[in-house]
Amino acid sequence: MINLKDLNKGMLISGRLSEVHIHNLKQYPFLAFENLDSVEISYNVQPLLDRESGSYVEYILKFKKTPKNLAQGSEVLKKMVSVLLSAEVRVDIAYKKGNKLIYVTEQSRPVS
Repeated sequence: MINLKDLNKGMLISGRLSEVHIHNLKQYPFLAFENLDSVEISYNVQPLLDRESGSYVEYILKFKKTPKNLAQGSEVLKKMVSVLLSAEVRVDIAYKKGNKLIYVTEQSRPVS
């Protein structure tokens, strides 16, 4: 069994997220939201590794049908990320409605 403290020490030493971190980040939305079809993530944790601010994880979610629990699911997802990485990591959550992105959380950076 992998210990989260050891996993995060490895992240700090290697300067990058482990495959376990990335796998969990991709799977967490499926636990937090119903009717989820697919997930795109982008992230930058380098500021966290450098003990600076500005780290983020951005989720773009695609639903089979828009769930009723967007706010609640967003809070659950943010909590999961903070436990996995750090409470200092900003979590941006958006979902696709056609070709348009609808942000559930306040957008902290321009979408690339």
